[in-house]
Amino acid sequence: MTIQQIGYYYKERMIGHLATHPDLTLLATGDGKTRLTPEIVKAGQENGTFERSDDWSATAYFYLNSPVDDLPAIEPYEKRIAGLISNSK
Repeated sequence: MTIQQIGYYYKERMIGHLATHPDLTLLATGDGKTRLTPEIVKAGQENGTFERSDDWSATAYFYLNSPVDDLPAIEPYEKRIAGLISNSK
């Protein structure tokens, strides 16, 4: 699943932000490949949009109609998280 998020910026603020954070990568909306730089923002419209990437999570709740069920006991924590955590970058 892909969730596209679009951020909005004011030109002068974005120029300053990009100047003080040169390692920041923001993509202009459109082709998803054009990186916003202070020069591109200065040459563009007064305000603009950019692609955002945020962390997403979801939680599902459900309620049983009785405290008894046929579910197996929950697995130990280590077994439940096996393969989820990676230290590689």
